[in-house]
Amino acid sequence: MSILQAKLIKTQSRKDQLYHDRLDGLITKETYLEKYNKEVKAEKQTIRDMEKHKQANQIYFETGLRILELTQNASQLYKRADDEGKREIINFVFSNLTITHEKLSYTGKSPFDNFLNFNDRPKWSGQPYYVRTAPSLH
Repeated sequence: MSILQAKLIKTQSRKDQLYHDRLDGLITKETYLEKYNKEVKAEKQTIRDMEKHKQANQIYFETGLRILELTQNASQLYKRADDEGKREIINFVFSNLTITHEKLSYTGKSPFDNFLNFNDRPKWSGQPYYVRTAPSLH
């Protein structure tokens, strides 16, 4: 975003310089209008790009919050959801759901594919993983 802001400031500065050049008689009216209109067009494009960036940023955060909520409460959310809600959850996590000869096949959407394929990864050391706990005070 800072690159776009710098670009916008540069465009505004160019417009200001054109104005001063015209006032000082350094450029003709035709040259001024041609270059000024070019800078206005560039300015409008930069503003559109900044708006697209803001929208993408908003979507990014909304999606991140949905992923966090879903991963923390997936089971409860799915159980409480109506049919449309369940369909939305399934479509959010999976793609390419198919049933062939009574076998369900699926592809996980990113980042869920990392969790869905977790069992396909080799074990870390082949040794059981133990959690060390504090001794009981009873």
